[in-house]
Amino acid sequence: MKTFIVDKSIYAKNNKYGCIININHPLIHMFYIAYLKKGNIPKYIGLNDKQRFDFESRIAEMIRRRIIVVK
Repeated sequence: MKTFIVDKSIYAKNNKYGCIININHPLIHMFYIAYLKKGNIPKYIGLNDKQRFDFESRIAEMIRRRIIVVK
């Protein structure tokens, strides 16, 4: 399995909606686009709160399993 090493900028800073992950980070955006495609969600619609929580949970699991290594 491939490991991705990223800096701490994958975390959203002072997000008023409670989002933890910065989906504009290049690596995270790659996973975000894949998540949209898998769920047949158009890019112009984006994620609702439930989907965003699920996406962030999956990213957190990838960090926990050291697929994404945050430095």
